[in-house]
Amino acid sequence: MTISPSIFVFLHIRLKVDPEVGVAHLEKLAATGHAFSQYSLAQALLNAARQDAAASAQDASADSALESKLSSSEPPPVEIEKKMDPVGLVDARAKRALELFQKATKGGVLPAIHNVANMLANGDGRENGAKDEVKARKWYEAAAELGDPLAMFTLSTWWASGRGGPEDEAVALKWCQDAARAGLPRAQFNLGGAYLAGKGTPNGEPNYASAREWFQLAAEQGMPEACINLGEMYRMGLGTPQGGQPDYASARRWHERAKALGNDFAAEILEDDRNFMDDDEAASVK
Repeated sequence: MTISPSIFVFLHIRLKVDPEVGVAHLEKLAATGHAFSQYSLAQALLNAARQDAAASAQDASADSALESKLSSSEPPPVEIEKKMDPVGLVDARAKRALELFQKATKGGVLPAIHNVANMLANGDGRENGAKDEVKARKWYEAAAELGDPLAMFTLSTWWASGRGGPEDEAVALKWCQDAARAGLPRAQFNLGGAYLAGKGTPNGEPNYASAREWFQLAAEQGMPEACINLGEMYRMGLGTPQGGQPDYASARRWHERAKALGNDFAAEILEDDRNFMDDDEAASVK
């Protein structure tokens, strides 16, 4: 079934202005087997379920705080945060969303493959909110092999940690390289870190020049953590164009960039940078 792109523009406007009417229109189109309608409807249902879950959690927290305050004049004890593995969304809408995403994948909607993987990984839409990381990993693999950069990046982290399957730093590096080449700043940052630590590299040897290059690509896209790491590599002379010699002026420039991007740690590092610079170098940095 062919549907004009203008119809989707109309429906997305409808979803924002009148969600109930927008969902009703999508229901009709999805029932015809139109893959993009199934995908859009799944997104709408999942977003609604998440919003309601967040609102319920906030209300429950507020009620608990009020009850505690009313029941005792003493200050409440400080509770140690429990490290619990949260379950996914147990909601009829989330369950339907998962089914619709799976149908949309059969219609060739690539982002739907990633969404199915995410839902399985989180336990959303599943019985009792149970996660299935083994299946999730297979869906990430399918999306990555079809060229989805986000799936490539996720898959790299799962291979690195052994989540949902075996652990292999070399395979993790390969998927991280693919995601980084696709332009994802987080993947570029992680790839820089892998080269810096020698994770997945031949013989486990660091590659400082490659680490600096990938940190720089992520930094140029506005990632403050990459700016920090890049500055530190210049300060220590690791993989620098100057043949391994420190470049304090470049270090300071990248740390200044990190500070401008809102990184709180950058201010402390900038004080250290000035200690390494002579008067002429410090004056040259604006």
